[in-house]
Amino acid sequence: MGLTSSFKSGHVTGYPKQKNTGSGDIRNCTVTPQYLPPTVTNTTERLSALRQRMHSHNLTTYIIPSTDAHMSEYIAERDKRLFWMTGFTGSSGTAVVTLQKAVLFTDSRYWAQAERQMDCNWELQKSAWISSIGEWLLQEVPAGENIGLDPYLISIDDWRSYNEALKDSNRILISIEDNLVDQVWGAQRPPPPTSEIYQLPDNFTGSTWQEKVSNILNQMEDHLKKPTAVLLSGLEEVAWLFNLRGDDIPHTPVFYAYALLTRWNISLFVDPSRLNEKALQSLTSQCPRASCVQVESYDQASARVASYAQQDPVLIWIGREYTTLGLYRHIPQEKLLEENYSPVMITKAAKNSREQEMLKAAHIRDAVAVIRYLAWLQKNVPTGSVNEVSGARYVDRLRGEELYCHGTSFETISASGLNAALAHYSPSNSTSRTLSVNEMYLVDSGGQYLLPKSDGKWFGQHRKDEETLEIHRKRTMRLNWEADFLLDDLALTRQLNEMETSP
Repeated sequence: MGLTSSFKSGHVTGYPKQKNTGSGDIRNCTVTPQYLPPTVTNTTERLSALRQRMHSHNLTTYIIPSTDAHMSEYIAERDKRLFWMTGFTGSSGTAVVTLQKAVLFTDSRYWAQAERQMDCNWELQKSAWISSIGEWLLQEVPAGENIGLDPYLISIDDWRSYNEALKDSNRILISIEDNLVDQVWGAQRPPPPTSEIYQLPDNFTGSTWQEKVSNILNQMEDHLKKPTAVLLSGLEEVAWLFNLRGDDIPHTPVFYAYALLTRWNISLFVDPSRLNEKALQSLTSQCPRASCVQVESYDQASARVASYAQQDPVLIWIGREYTTLGLYRHIPQEKLLEENYSPVMITKAAKNSREQEMLKAAHIRDAVAVIRYLAWLQKNVPTGSVNEVSGARYVDRLRGEELYCHGTSFETISASGLNAALAHYSPSNSTSRTLSVNEMYLVDSGGQYLLPKSDGKWFGQHRKDEETLEIHRKRTMRLNWEADFLLDDLALTRQLNEMETSP
């Protein structure tokens, strides 16, 4: 849900004037003593410890990206290395640490946020392009020095971009598999997930995992280059292919895994102890026949890919978007078939009829929560009893009350006044503003849903839910709101229009 609104008289009134909050919410490194707001993280000891490890690896520079080993859009707490080192919570950025300097590169969405969250150990470079990082490295890193990075945290395209930026400069990129930030983080780093990985029922998906695998094998056979294997690194594509779900990453029902699908074997690299009995039975019940998944340890993925790549003749089909340098470098160039996305990711994007029904039903259920929230805001904002934090919690709670909701699809953005100018802003007790009829309020939120087989009505078989939806549909007609719901293909708008004219 994307919503921007002002609450004056229940109508959108544009962009009212904002009160100047002064400079107290951003750092000031030019005064003595330096001014740091309460939102800043002290990184002095962390940087010192990191530089010691850099020195032991003969590095003068270390690059810290903002992603995980699967190039995920959202990442788990244990993978938030950029945040832990810098204090910066933005979803996009790259830190570069030398023996003398520490710099964050990020785009304009996050400049104000970075000034709120970083201490004066860090410089802010207002660009996120690798070409800009490369230019900075050429200026700050002497020729002949080594620049380190974790190969499992960099995509193939980014690796090539760094090499191009440093070409013929006598500055050497070094892959360090033992992540230096993890070493400094030590025992404070959150542990690996241990929660259950479960099977998504077939009536939720429209296709069994065996049917999906058969489809991919047919695509391999039909391809002009006849690949013998498909390597999957994206967490969404692995979860989709095997109809499995987990909760390793907030707001995303996925789990840490890789998969290697060949003409003769299907390998899933995951912590096997986390698969519940039903999920394991689904994957292995037909072993040792063709429809059998060999469940192997997550940590064995790289070695298994390297071993397979040494065989002849093999050709491994990968999607560059989600494959890291750590896996890529194990495959000889002549045995690679590279495309932007794997065939699984492309196939996943074309929803079957059952998946389309589920998408429509999810939009309808989510609309109920949204409408209830709008009505609550209209009643309570004029009283001055709602702030950004309580608003975010309430809309999340309303979604949780909807049948088959499995949490939010991203962290709710609830931002009033000046905070609404910050991209991907998440309210906290230290930054929360009280919602006012005189200020703009921005809400961006969404939900994850599971829906059972329906009887033809998008909202399921429960008469109670039908009545609830009808009540709230009529209520929203009485509200004088102008809202912009940024929903995929305007599916929700179409469904509500059809409801309006249906018997």
